[in-house]
Amino acid sequence: MSIRVGAVSRTYDVPPDDAGQRLDRYLRKLLPGATLGHVFKLIRKKRVRVNGAAAAASTRLEIGDVVEIDKDAEDLRDLSRRRGSAPRRNRGGRTYRIDVLFEDEHVAAVLKPRGLAVHGGTGQDSSLVDRLPSLFGASSARTFRPAPAHRLDRETSGILLIGKTAEALRALHEAFREGRVRKRYLALTRGVPRQHHGVIDKSLVRVDDPRGAKMAVAEDPTDENALEARTQFRTLASSRGHALLSVEIATGRTHQIRVHLAAIRAPLIGDTRYGGGRLEAAPSPGFWLHAGRLDFEHPVTHEAMRLRMEPPTEFREVADSLGLRLPHA
Repeated sequence: MSIRVGAVSRTYDVPPDDAGQRLDRYLRKLLPGATLGHVFKLIRKKRVRVNGAAAAASTRLEIGDVVEIDKDAEDLRDLSRRRGSAPRRNRGGRTYRIDVLFEDEHVAAVLKPRGLAVHGGTGQDSSLVDRLPSLFGASSARTFRPAPAHRLDRETSGILLIGKTAEALRALHEAFREGRVRKRYLALTRGVPRQHHGVIDKSLVRVDDPRGAKMAVAEDPTDENALEARTQFRTLASSRGHALLSVEIATGRTHQIRVHLAAIRAPLIGDTRYGGGRLEAAPSPGFWLHAGRLDFEHPVTHEAMRLRMEPPTEFREVADSLGLRLPHA
């Protein structure tokens, strides 16, 4: 970064991890205190230039581009600050430990604890994303930060992949979209599937719910809003009307495992949203799902990666209380 002496402009060189973005999105991240309308006004009035020339909002930035903003220095300082928000705290005052399972300069895999949201959103709870800067430090990029390549529900424990560079993150997103990442889970269910193993091939649709995102099996799979979803399951153990399942998903739809298992009358224990009911003996509320295996190709080195994580102690305690014996990862 350089500041012109005696001028009301500031220039920014675009490093590799910030390249590939549209100009308007780059400015939104660069100036988090600005509204979207403010950003478009700066562009429309030609107060923003790329390599010395006025540029459109849709301009894709390339490595080494120079973005120049004409703005009063004090205004720029204000716009560069994030707008204030309510302080975040962990739900129930609980402290969550995040362990790093694997890390190199491109990719990391962390062990997300059960109960911690991947992203914030309520304004009250801290999230795993909030913790990433302290885990992996700052990069040379001005707008890019290490970020999750996929999502796990708050109550799901297990392996979460992080893209540490923009190149790696884009490649991981593409691999997940194309189904080139093998994801396997352990699930504790209320109810035992009629078949020992099988495939649930039922499209899903979003339904209105005041509590947030909710999915349901599509009554008409040809509905243009229906999303293809495919889940494989295998019963590892059963006892007293409960089961331990190995689950693998070929698609990654919102709440896919939860909805599909409910559809075969084996909802996750504690998943009150999809018919699982509460378990009085459980050490904490919520459902029991663990993302314990992840196989993928490294996005840069192309090495075959096979990551494994044993279920957390609470998961094992619930399984033991139901007479369900867990396998080793």
